[in-house]
Amino acid sequence: MPHGASYQEWTATELAAPVSGLGEGPHWSVFDEALWWVDIAWKKIHRLTPATGELRSWITPKRPTALIEDEAGGKLAVLEDGLYRFDMTGSGSFSPLCPIEANDPETRCNEARVGPDGCLWLGTMQTNFTPDGGRAVTQSLGTLYSIGSDFHPRPHLHDIGISNTLVWTSDGKRLGFADTIRGRIDWYGFGDHATGLGEAQPFIAADTVPGGPDGSAIDAEDNVWNARWGAKRIQHFDTEGNALDHISVAATNVSSCAFGGPDFRTLYITTASIELDQSTDADGKLFAVELPIGGRAPYLFKL
Repeated sequence: MPHGASYQEWTATELAAPVSGLGEGPHWSVFDEALWWVDIAWKKIHRLTPATGELRSWITPKRPTALIEDEAGGKLAVLEDGLYRFDMTGSGSFSPLCPIEANDPETRCNEARVGPDGCLWLGTMQTNFTPDGGRAVTQSLGTLYSIGSDFHPRPHLHDIGISNTLVWTSDGKRLGFADTIRGRIDWYGFGDHATGLGEAQPFIAADTVPGGPDGSAIDAEDNVWNARWGAKRIQHFDTEGNALDHISVAATNVSSCAFGGPDFRTLYITTASIELDQSTDADGKLFAVELPIGGRAPYLFKL
């Protein structure tokens, strides 16, 4: 919790943006001064420029799970079967860079973010999409990889249910990672792409707060803001894993969040409209809230 602050409940504000089937992967671009996010279910990449309200969307050939940037501001998209160079000109084009489990129809890419080592860290999972629609994730088929400038994936963790949350402490020495199926978030000692990860240290135990752990953001004091799937909230945890205040979100399935804006004090929040018996107008929308403490600029991929 920010120093000197008392418990507070914030309420996220709905933004003027398209409804997503499964909004995910929010990423603030310091090059564009804009928020990027993806819709995994409906195969779209979106960009919102808050200063002007301009919104652009691109249709993707396969399900997108994240958008990242390199040190020159170039865009790279994680699609369900690997990493692609994304040319946003016109309707957009995608050039393959690195396949990830591309020949396995049972898995797909999911959570992906660049780490302090300049490599992409990416988790896979049993796919919850089939040609006939959706399905429950029942097997732990996922792997956590890192991908460097040679575009050769290096595996680090196996037997993951649903890979979620990739956040690093400000000193770059710990990685926070969640498996939604297990319901927990752990810290791992972090070296780099080559040295890999240390042993898991428990951070957030299962059933600590309502909902399942989905994507997260980390603030300037290394507190974690975690999207809680099924619970209409972003939960704020301190560095010891204690549940602090929370952000109320009108959508049921809150999927991820990221700090952005000129001072990185705006927390942008993605949500989903799928996997609900009855959806409301808020489900699948993009939300935001201004916070008293900010985050940090996202790491950039080193070519």
